[in-house]
Amino acid sequence: MAIGVVGHDYYRGKNFLVSASILSARAAIADVDKKLITIETGLLTLATSRLLTPDNLGKFNQQAAQAAFSLNVDAITLNDSDGQTLIDTRQPDLWTTASDEQTIKLQRLLKIGEPVISDLLIPSANGRPQIKVVVPMRQNGKVTYELGAVVYANRMQDLLVQRKIPADRIVGIFDSSGTFVARSHEASRFVGAKGSSAILAYLRLPADEGSFENVTVEGISVSSSLSRSPISRWSVGIGIPTDIFLRDLWHTIWWMMLALAILLLCSLTIAWRIGTSINRSIHSLIAPALALGGGANVNIPTLGLFEADEVGTALNQASVLLQQAQHDAQHDVLTGMANRALFNAIMQQQLMIAKRASEHLAVLYIDLDGFKNINDTYGHEMGDALLKAVATRIGSVIRECDLAARLGGDEFAVLMIQTGKHGPASVAGKLIKTLSAPFQIDGMQLEISASIGGAIYPESGDTVVGLLRVADEAMYQAKQRGRKNYVIA
Repeated sequence: MAIGVVGHDYYRGKNFLVSASILSARAAIADVDKKLITIETGLLTLATSRLLTPDNLGKFNQQAAQAAFSLNVDAITLNDSDGQTLIDTRQPDLWTTASDEQTIKLQRLLKIGEPVISDLLIPSANGRPQIKVVVPMRQNGKVTYELGAVVYANRMQDLLVQRKIPADRIVGIFDSSGTFVARSHEASRFVGAKGSSAILAYLRLPADEGSFENVTVEGISVSSSLSRSPISRWSVGIGIPTDIFLRDLWHTIWWMMLALAILLLCSLTIAWRIGTSINRSIHSLIAPALALGGGANVNIPTLGLFEADEVGTALNQASVLLQQAQHDAQHDVLTGMANRALFNAIMQQQLMIAKRASEHLAVLYIDLDGFKNINDTYGHEMGDALLKAVATRIGSVIRECDLAARLGGDEFAVLMIQTGKHGPASVAGKLIKTLSAPFQIDGMQLEISASIGGAIYPESGDTVVGLLRVADEAMYQAKQRGRKNYVIA
């Protein structure tokens, strides 16, 4: 048990931390998307400036510098359709271009005519990692200008600091290719490098977030949680070093061992004193419990042990409830007659007996004529009283070996066993005569009648469902002939 508790606690704690890491990664990538989308929105707004004309580029440069400050980016650039830089809000000596391969890739994406968020770019001149957000500007269906924002990777590093993720977590922001854009540990060493093979493999999967075991690029074993943006396809990964889980595991194990030693000592000291009393009382509950399981009524006396007496009282109450539940489950609450479930079960048993003994068996399906009118005129209470009286009259006509049941509403059924071919017709006639006599209920005289359909085994069918269906159809034939009629199929 102790090993199970320790293992459960370990995996529960691990799963909790992993789940929390997924939530943190999801929040972090939301921050990244928010920043990138804010920059993109700012560029689209800036692109509507009236100063963006060949004659006003100087004034537009000032406006762009103010926009760069507001958007918290490092530079705003303006290129013509050939990629020639027209405006760069940085000092000219700080301007560097990306490698030819990166520039060609960016130009290819911009030809689509949609805003582009680049992956991490490392310019060939000074090697300072940066990201570009570029929006194309169209005139007459052609891209004439490309308005862009340059964001150095250290600004993405600031996003990790703002999240206040625990210092022992290894956090990284990846672009869509799996390249580190920012990292909580050794950023200067790994920004611009690819993530671990496990990270890259996971990024090739369709899932946008999840957790998996991983070894970081510096060789630390971690449990990684990753969330990927459906917008930018960038990702944030959070790794929890395995040592953290093992540290907590050993801490739990030592406390569990101490608690076990104390528990065993106390338990062995107390157990021998109370064992005999408990044994005697508990054994006294075995026989009544077995009897209750068999459906018998039990009555357990006081046993002298508080807990055992509580169980005994509960068993006594359960016995009463079981008897009541068994009765309620098989009988109609209003009339006390068998319900449909009990009727079908007994009919199935009697049908098997009739098959073995080659005897006849009959079922009568009874529907009251005029009951609905009385129920609607005088109310449900009068209708319920009438149904009880009908049940009493049906019971007075049939034999003790026969079974009467209320199937629902104003429909009743009678199961007749060991009957000849003419017995059902005789009983059906008596029932119609009895049920057609006036009823005196609460000082009022009520009159109804009955339509009865009958089915006989084996002539009408050899299954419960088949016989009931034939009897029901015969009852409807009797109704079509008028009130106070019966039809035996």
